[in-house]
Amino acid sequence: MATVRLKSTSRPSKRPKLNLGSDESNLNDLVNFQLPPRRQHFTGPRRSRKTTANIPWAKERFINSAYRFVLKPSVTADYTVHFVDPDIYFQWGDIAQILVPYTGTSLSGEGNSTCPICLCPPVAPRMTKCGHVYCFACAIHYLHTSEHAGWHRCPICFDSISETSLKPVKWFHGSEIESGIAGPGSTLKMRLMQRPQITTLALPQSETWPSDLISPHQAAFQFLPDIYTFAKFMIPAPQSLQDDFQQELEALQIDRSEKIGFGDSLEASFVEGAITKVRALIEEAKSLNVPSLRNAIATAKRGMENIASQRILREATTKFADFSVSDHRPEDWTEEQEQALNDIRAASSASTRLKARKNVNPPPPSTSTYYFYQAASGSLTFLHPLDIRILLSHFGTYASFPETIEVKVEARNEGSVDEDLRKRCRYLAHLPEAADVTFIEADLEQVVGRDALVPFEGALRSRRARRKERERKDDRAKARAEEKEKERMAEEHWVLRFSASRHAPSAQREEEELRAFLQGAGVDVEDRDQSPVGAQGQQNALPGAWGERSFASTLSGPAIARSRPTPDTQRGNDDGWDMDAAWKELEQARSISSGGEGGRKKKAPKLVLSLNGGGVPTPRRR
Repeated sequence: MATVRLKSTSRPSKRPKLNLGSDESNLNDLVNFQLPPRRQHFTGPRRSRKTTANIPWAKERFINSAYRFVLKPSVTADYTVHFVDPDIYFQWGDIAQILVPYTGTSLSGEGNSTCPICLCPPVAPRMTKCGHVYCFACAIHYLHTSEHAGWHRCPICFDSISETSLKPVKWFHGSEIESGIAGPGSTLKMRLMQRPQITTLALPQSETWPSDLISPHQAAFQFLPDIYTFAKFMIPAPQSLQDDFQQELEALQIDRSEKIGFGDSLEASFVEGAITKVRALIEEAKSLNVPSLRNAIATAKRGMENIASQRILREATTKFADFSVSDHRPEDWTEEQEQALNDIRAASSASTRLKARKNVNPPPPSTSTYYFYQAASGSLTFLHPLDIRILLSHFGTYASFPETIEVKVEARNEGSVDEDLRKRCRYLAHLPEAADVTFIEADLEQVVGRDALVPFEGALRSRRARRKERERKDDRAKARAEEKEKERMAEEHWVLRFSASRHAPSAQREEEELRAFLQGAGVDVEDRDQSPVGAQGQQNALPGAWGERSFASTLSGPAIARSRPTPDTQRGNDDGWDMDAAWKELEQARSISSGGEGGRKKKAPKLVLSLNGGGVPTPRRR
């Protein structure tokens, strides 16, 4: 077949040229598009295209973000890596106890304050690697029911658990309302936190922090000031471990007595096994009391005593500012007062020696320090950034902030730590990822005065407007959820009502309509009084397959009055089942009667429909 080609004219065409005859088609001709030439050299600054991906859930990540840890005391242990990166998980074998906030779970009566096996408060609680807390005896009993040797599936998350992986749990009790439940209108006590940029250790600003007593890159002892309340991890004294295990031992002994009193010898035997293992832990804690650890503990306690003496000296100097040692004593001067004066002079000389000491771990000269307010109970509750700006405008510098403030809570916003939050609030970079945090919007009038709030009236007004808009959205979402729930419950209600008997007037109307339809179709309908079944048979009629009366018993039986009124719309739900079944049977009967051979029409048999008995009506000749 010849190929016809058009001759090109001198006038260029505005339409794109189509490649019709070539085997290799160029799709760029169809859209009249060409890629720009690739740049050979790039001289501008490169921007990072790193995107924040959704990190899958992991049990180690949950435990690291939700709880704090008491590590095994050891002088040779090095935990420096955890002062650099808060997202590094602790080795499970280095953990001696896990601190669980009790107030966050005990308010609702659920969560870790209840053992999932016995549904009671845990006795000698133990945590698995998946983060679930059980009674020690319940965990031992459950592990003995396993078909595998030494391990079992967690009854909640089906993760593998073993007896050696169980860690003691120590409840951390909050003593004030700021332990995570401070609501609008309440008063919250907050402390000024100080965190050097070179460490993840953040403690309240005090006479012990920053100081030589607590190193920013070394795990501190549990008994030091503010360590037990605010530090992510700490080292206990062997004696404190013994005291905690001794309390567990006493609780287990009481539980064993109760089990024996109830005659439950099986559970008592598992409680006895838990007692034996706790006694072994007490002996292990005693073996940790080595000379090197005792010397470190004694040094830390002496440092605390020196700091306390300095505080006494400052208070005494302020109280007796005009009193000189060379002055004459009053007539009523006692030996106790003279001894107190000597103690002041001794403390003064000791403080001079302490000031002359060189810092063992001096921070770099260019190191910056972050200041922020946190709840005094140790919970991760912080001040809103706008409130921090107001305080900075009033006091001038972060270091000049008061060490303790009490504010009135207006609202609270909850969230979790991620990369975006760390970039916006760099002072929270010491918190592990996925940790739950709360920001409160506070009324600072009692702290800075009304005049200091005047320059921020617009920002405060905008914050209140956003809060009200957020509350309205939450209310609308709540209303929509409640409406959907009501619709779902209504559907379930009508489904259940459908299985019950229909209303009496509705049944009578359907009976009259069916009688008129059957008479118009030429079907004889027997009266209910002529039925041999009788009234007693009507009362004892068995229900149908769908939980209702059958078709015939519905027509012939007496109307049953219901105590609950049924709306008119219920008729639409009840229609269709019994009526459709009857019409289908009649259509089948008609087709049987009319379907004969030849042109002669056979005489249709008469149908006698019994209206007082159950079952399907059968045609019969009369």
